Amino acid sequence: MTCHPSLSSFFPSSPHSSSSSSPVPSSMKITLDYKLEPSRTLLYFAAGFQITPFRNDQEAYLKKGTSSLRNWGITTTNQDGRATIFLSECPGVYSCITPCSCSSSQPPSPAAAPPPQPRHFHFVYWKDELGSWDSQRIYTVPITCYLSPTFFLQSLSSSSFFLFLYVKEELDSLLPSPSPPNPLKKNTLSLDYTTLLQWTRWDFYEWLEENTEAYVEEDEKTMTSFPILLFFAPARDDDVMNKKNRVKQHLESIGMVNLFWSRHRDLFA
Repeated sequence: MTCHPSLSSFFPSSPHSSSSSSPVPSSMKITLDYKLEPSRTLLYFAAGFQITPFRNDQEAYLKKGTSSLRNWGITTTNQDGRATIFLSECPGVYSCITPCSCSSSQPPSPAAAPPPQPRHFHFVYWKDELGSWDSQRIYTVPITCYLSPTFFLQSLSSSSFFLFLYVKEELDSLLPSPSPPNPLKKNTLSLDYTTLLQWTRWDFYEWLEENTEAYVEEDEKTMTSFPILLFFAPARDDDVMNKKNRVKQHLESIGMVNLFWSRHRDLFA
């Protein structure tokens, strides 16, 4: 369950503010594929991009040193309750201090901060009768981000632990040893779909320690926040999205929430 950030004081004052739902360079187009309230104006907002988790909601959602949202827009649903939005960048993940509010004037201490929340964005409706956004009802929408391996690597710091995870559906067709040797091989692992869905968090940790240079810290902070770039190779083309969603949901359920997807099979071959 994602928290609802206490950011209403930073919302634009009217639905006619300058930002709108229109493409920007490298923007993410998202069609909300479930029915919303028809012919309603909504404000959507998300965290900015950062490959490692933000410390709190204000750091994630606001432009540095300002009181302005950094990744947001305004759009209107059609008569069928459908809408398309454009985020300027892939939302980062962040930690919440309490289940219902993440806002804080001071960053949380490492001991107090829980694991980051799965990647998502929020939206609220404009209420004409109030002349304001309905900040009492903040909706949360899960989101999947696709990154190229090159951009993923460029976004990392030199000290960051990361993982390229190649999920294959069939046990007998796991990742072969690359030839010529892949310089990232120590961070490139393959795993079969059925095994992954059966694993607990500690199964995953133990597997990482055996196959990478990762060290599982006692507070689990590092091992629930490091970035993972996923590629899923189904045996058949049927039911691919459902299987990808199961992989995503299971990894998130065991604490691996900083997930990105890749469409580039060649990195793992």
